Amino acid sequence: MKTLRLIVLLSFLSLIITAKILQAQNVAITSADLADVGLLDVTSYDADPTGNDDSTAAIQMALDDAYTQHKAVFIPPGTYKITDTIECRRDLTTSENYLFRVKGCQIIGSTEDEGALPTLILDDDAAGFSNTDDPKPVLRFWTYIDGESMASNGFVTGVRNLHIKVGSGNPGAIAYWHEGAQENIIMNLKITMQSGFAGMYALVGTNSVLNGIEIQADKELAGSGYKYGIYAPEARWPVITNLMISGQTDYAIYNYKSSGPLTIAGFDIEQDTAPAIKTVTTWSNGGGNITFLDGKFRIENPTDAPVIDNSAGKNIVLHNVYFGGARYIVQSGANPKVSGSDNWLHIDEYVAPHNDVGKTLINGAVASAEIIGTITLLEETPTINLRQRHAIDLSHYPSPDVMLDAIANNNGLLDNGLRVVNVVDHDVESVDRTAADSKDAPDNGLAIQSLIDDPDIDILFFPAGYYPVKQTIVLNENTHLTGVANYISRILGHKKWDNPSGLTYLIETVDMAEAAPRMSFIGLQWRTFSDLNKDWFGGVHWRAGKSEVVSTLMRSLYSDPIDGDNSGNPRIAAHFTGNGGGRWFGAGLFSVPHHNYHDDYRHLLIDGTTQPLIIYGLNIEDGHGDYQAEIKNAENILVIGAKTENANDILIQNSQNIVFNSWAGDEASMHFVDSSPVFAAPISPKKADRPGSSLREDFGNLSNSFAMDVVTALFKRGEVDLTVFFDDSLPPTPTPTPTNTAVSPTPTLPSTPTETPTPGDCAANPANLIDNPSFENGENRWSFYINSSDSSSKNDFIVTNTDAFHCDYSAQITINGGDGDNVQLYQMDVGSNISLQSNTTYQLSFAAKLDSNDSSGNNLSLHLQMHDNPYTNYGLDNIKVDLSSSWQTYTIEFTTSGFSGSVNDGRLRFWLAPYAETGDVYRIDNVELVQIDGSTPTPTNTAVPPTATHTPAPTNTAVPPTPTPGPTQTPLPTVTVTPGAGSTIEIYAAGRYGTEDMELFIDGVLAWTVENIGGNYREGDFIRYTYIHNSTVTAEQIQVHLVDTSFEGTSPGRNLRVDKISIDGQAYQSEDAYSTGTWTNIDGCTPGFKQSEILHLNCNGYFEYRDES
Repeated sequence: MKTLRLIVLLSFLSLIITAKILQAQNVAITSADLADVGLLDVTSYDADPTGNDDSTAAIQMALDDAYTQHKAVFIPPGTYKITDTIECRRDLTTSENYLFRVKGCQIIGSTEDEGALPTLILDDDAAGFSNTDDPKPVLRFWTYIDGESMASNGFVTGVRNLHIKVGSGNPGAIAYWHEGAQENIIMNLKITMQSGFAGMYALVGTNSVLNGIEIQADKELAGSGYKYGIYAPEARWPVITNLMISGQTDYAIYNYKSSGPLTIAGFDIEQDTAPAIKTVTTWSNGGGNITFLDGKFRIENPTDAPVIDNSAGKNIVLHNVYFGGARYIVQSGANPKVSGSDNWLHIDEYVAPHNDVGKTLINGAVASAEIIGTITLLEETPTINLRQRHAIDLSHYPSPDVMLDAIANNNGLLDNGLRVVNVVDHDVESVDRTAADSKDAPDNGLAIQSLIDDPDIDILFFPAGYYPVKQTIVLNENTHLTGVANYISRILGHKKWDNPSGLTYLIETVDMAEAAPRMSFIGLQWRTFSDLNKDWFGGVHWRAGKSEVVSTLMRSLYSDPIDGDNSGNPRIAAHFTGNGGGRWFGAGLFSVPHHNYHDDYRHLLIDGTTQPLIIYGLNIEDGHGDYQAEIKNAENILVIGAKTENANDILIQNSQNIVFNSWAGDEASMHFVDSSPVFAAPISPKKADRPGSSLREDFGNLSNSFAMDVVTALFKRGEVDLTVFFDDSLPPTPTPTPTNTAVSPTPTLPSTPTETPTPGDCAANPANLIDNPSFENGENRWSFYINSSDSSSKNDFIVTNTDAFHCDYSAQITINGGDGDNVQLYQMDVGSNISLQSNTTYQLSFAAKLDSNDSSGNNLSLHLQMHDNPYTNYGLDNIKVDLSSSWQTYTIEFTTSGFSGSVNDGRLRFWLAPYAETGDVYRIDNVELVQIDGSTPTPTNTAVPPTATHTPAPTNTAVPPTPTPGPTQTPLPTVTVTPGAGSTIEIYAAGRYGTEDMELFIDGVLAWTVENIGGNYREGDFIRYTYIHNSTVTAEQIQVHLVDTSFEGTSPGRNLRVDKISIDGQAYQSEDAYSTGTWTNIDGCTPGFKQSEILHLNCNGYFEYRDES
């Protein structure tokens, strides 16, 4: 027994001695080790980490060498004295365009010392930093093309894990100046100013990562400070997350000029006195606009100045923002200041449309007024950490030296308990860029996958180099792929990986809601091939619910010269399905200008997901399918900042809880189909003269669109729920004191007090929901409105007995002139006597006639909607009617939608604008709205379907339920005319891009024009467009034309697909008709019968429905 104890004791002592020996033999990571993985250590250039000697020249030399050697600069822990500007200048030529994302320049600081980042400190009273009229940077990144500064080509540059300090006596100093566009990084950057002009000058944008930025005065030195937190005369659609600014004397953010908006999510901004934010006038409609999401403004000494001075009238959006010491919150354009409080308050939503071109579309209602949400006074300082909502957890992203040290000394174990391996130590071979493009390059697929499948390995570190693979890499639930930087560590498809069996991805994940794979500081490239049998590669297929992607470049790569067909196959760059979710910081999706013209090609496709997904800084460009991106049948998606190029950016259909905090680009466009709740603010096209729609919504029977010259300040349907995206929750708020509610988007229309109809032979049908239907009680319960500046025109509505259809009286509306674009006869509170039931079939009938010199048709349209804001459509929307000079009865059958249970707040309106002309005399009589016998109303207390259950809008209107897609959705209204009236013509059509215009000709005369044809062109989901003519017509008289002046000879064109027409219930198929608008590769535009149901724009043709005989 004693012998056994002795053996155990000796063994224990042996372990202790061995551990001591290993500790004493700790392997130091050298500059050579760092160079092997792609990092140039500044101390190897004699930079002094003690701060005693000047390190400016040493760091500059390291930057210059790293740029030419295709490496990054590494700064070890320490303090480095700086006396002049350090520049990372990328000099390129136009012929080197293909190297814009290859020749990068990045600085990476060590995270070894968690309490102190490597610090660059500008000396007190440094020479050249005193002139505030010509400020000078400590650290600057910029790009030159052919000797000219070109911020738009500033890619793959930046810093992470760095502290910059500006000493006293440097009033003209800028700590960090960075001009650039895409795929840049500013992460974990601390700036401390004892003096200076600005903490940051200019902003990088698009899909760059700007996270964890802190700019502050040196609190330890009394009187220290600087003028501006961010001074941004040059910026390109930036998104900043987890931002802190304090100690500035002038503004936290000033002189923001850009082609597109600035989006800030998760922020703390402190200022001594207001204002903290100042907008300025810019050349672009989208430029200068700012969105603030999840943050706090703190004013130490309240004044009467607004915290946000938007006197320039730019588009400002606030969403979930706290204010402390804000006597006035914001002042926009000519609007009055929004009152706040000297104490803390919370505002859920605020939107200021652009002064000149801003509009809102809320639940189908168009307006342009400022929107002020609920302002709640708080008794205590809010403690919620909103910055943390949008912060990157740095413990998951150690610097390369820390990982190398763990590999060398601790079997790869990091302080967070995860194990990292250097892939080149495990049979993975890196090559340079030229070798990677060879068919003889090594195949690393099997070796990489075996490391991923090893349960003892969590993180795969890829040193600088290219890693070709011939198989899909599948990430397990906790796999982390990380590199040195996104431009020097890249995984790419092998040139001989050319046997895909259908759509094949470079990267896939497991399909698990709790899976949390990561990718960071790495590049992914998949190949395109001229041989369409090989051209089936996509980028990533993401099915993990808790994932995180940081600064990962994603781009296709062509493998051989492209000839012949340029459309390619229906590939997908980034595909989210199953449990796909998580957070993506800096998501750039690009393709080479080849093989991306297939209708179904998508840069981004989110299909059927429900896990929360947040994308920061989405960037989609050069995708030429029907849409560059698509979200369908999905839920819980939050996009914070997006920049696009090319039109037809994104389609969102049959989806719920979809949020876009800023969507911008050259031709920024969004198309929403049957989706609710949804939120987008703002939508900012850069080029107002481009064709197409910046916003289009098709919801049930409702369709609205804005052209490219409109900045959509806010688009909303229903109320989105942001709490699903974050683990925290807002503290309960007390009863609002005071509460400001949204401004009504249209004028409050006059109404006449309700009276009981007079009984008699002409009394109303007891089942009729319309009061005084035959105007026997004069104008009672009817109102007429025209927004003309000519006050006399508002008296054009009278009740007369000179010409009645039913009983003794009728309504007469005479158009005497004026400039009104809102002309309507309406009755409000429809359903106040007999409730309007949801999902129920109703019949509207009325008699009408028109005396007019205009024979073009479309003399009025019919609407049934909520009377007040948000003016929800109740199932009858924009049904156009062509009147004749004699009395006719019109009957419209439709199914109610847009609400649940029952309502009594409807407005039936006869909409005369824009059809009415001076001299027109309208007569209307015998208006009846009755429920069709046998239809089954929805019970009054039936709940809204779960997909549409959200906080009600300020007017307490129930959120409209999301229509079921396809044939089962709420039926479109059907329109019939009583015998003796004209024919009902229905056209079933879909536009390829939603920008096509369609014309109906009858006997060679233009009868009707419909703009921005909707539907789903490729799926064959057609919208039925109904027109009632004033006489009977036959098919031989009908022509349907495609009209679109946007065609400029480019491919593909904007086309119109017409399934059929119907005349008084008789269908005529377009593929059997005579067509002058069909184009083929062989014959071009050749007229003939039975060709196609598609009109091609470059043919400038039409369908004619005459018999072939």
